[in-house]
Amino acid sequence: MDALTYEVLVRPSNIAYAEHWKLVADFTSIEDAVDCGRREQQKNPRLEFKVCSSENETVEFVEAIDDGLQDEDEDED
Repeated sequence: MDALTYEVLVRPSNIAYAEHWKLVADFTSIEDAVDCGRREQQKNPRLEFKVCSSENETVEFVEAIDDGLQDEDEDED
């Protein structure tokens, strides 16, 4: 069971301001969060979306998420 929650944030892809993310919903499942982001994007193709965990970690490139949710920021190779 996953104790984290995941927030889905959206913003217009053509906006110049990086801080204009709007919270759409939060979920306990990463899959549900990604599905929500994709549905929002289908409604409005000009939207970008991202998923953040309750630990304030952004899950990058949501289309490529695998169920491991490993931090890819720690590239020390």
